Amino acid sequence: MDDNIYTLMNDKQGNSEISLVIGGQLGNYCDNICIELMPMFEVLKYFYETGKLHEAHQWKQE
Repeated sequence: MDDNIYTLMNDKQGNSEISLVIGGQLGNYCDNICIELMPMFEVLKYFYETGKLHEAHQWKQE
């Protein structure tokens, strides 16, 4: 989308890390990018239907 990468963020303000296994690899990830299932589905559905980012959620442009 417009040659930019966007990351969906949650409402956490800190920079705490959380250990997750993703793709079979253990890694440390900032906890403010860990999103609950239902808000993630809402964002995916909205983007699929409109081609736009859901403005009610926080986004970080990379």
